[in-house]
Amino acid sequence: MYYNEFKDSSLRHFETCKCLIENLNSCEKKKKHILSNIYYLSGYILETIFKYEIFRSMGYKQNKNIEALDQDGLKFKDIKIHKLSALKSTLESKSPYRLEDYDENKIQFEAWEHQIRYRKSKDTIDETEVINFFEFSKKNFDNIRFRKRR
Repeated sequence: MYYNEFKDSSLRHFETCKCLIENLNSCEKKKKHILSNIYYLSGYILETIFKYEIFRSMGYKQNKNIEALDQDGLKFKDIKIHKLSALKSTLESKSPYRLEDYDENKIQFEAWEHQIRYRKSKDTIDETEVINFFEFSKKNFDNIRFRKRR
């Protein structure tokens, strides 16, 4: 796998969330389930775009397999994680990019974990919080994707 594939993956998750949100009100019976999936995929938007930006900021060769990573004190095992806060720390240490609107989304950000996909949708899932988390993910995805290299 090559690191540009992380950006492609992030874009796929973004497009899926966008479609789910556009059609959310037409699926009232499944709304909680769909909101749970939007939250889950929004976290993956961030995870994959963070990984992309880490590799890009390090100047990792685009045609070099990511599993060969042994550069700037990082090995592939350091990147092959799903914990957003750990990836955020690595991102901040390797890239000039800083997350926008992090403080407003910190609770949802810190609570996100990839195992959420195995859990039953919560009846108490808050639509506004999920949509806000998606918007936070979208903003940071766009900022990283369109950021010019220095």
